[in-house]
Amino acid sequence: MMKIYNNLYIKTETVLEIGKFVILWNIFEKNKCNTRCTNQKLINIGQRYKTTPQWQQFAKVMKNRACLLDCTIQQYVETKLSLGDGTKYADAIMHFINSDGKESIYGGLFAIYRIRNNMFHGLKERNDLDNQINLFISINAVLVTL
Repeated sequence: MMKIYNNLYIKTETVLEIGKFVILWNIFEKNKCNTRCTNQKLINIGQRYKTTPQWQQFAKVMKNRACLLDCTIQQYVETKLSLGDGTKYADAIMHFINSDGKESIYGGLFAIYRIRNNMFHGLKERNDLDNQINLFISINAVLVTL
């Protein structure tokens, strides 16, 4: 366990996976998005890549998170990913999850982008980070493939 702040302790493995995520996203954004990620850039990137087992694992983890949080995939996407005004992208994310990561790579990329934005700008669920380690592991595997 690693003390993060006051009485907040997080498993060291979780901290390492989140750290990897931050670094891998930075590399992805620099190399694939010319240092500035936009929805259109994600669409273009998603059209160039084919699904892999890493994408499929990421979709499975997202589906499992929805079950763990006792919500439908639609509820998970619309509320837990905090789409805000980006709800027009909810369909792509849901299609990615429902196809078990075999279709709509863009939807998977947009989900990763939302998770990144939520980590830095959205609601913080610090006490739940250890329960999200599989999410970060699966995202990191996808980012490495890109």
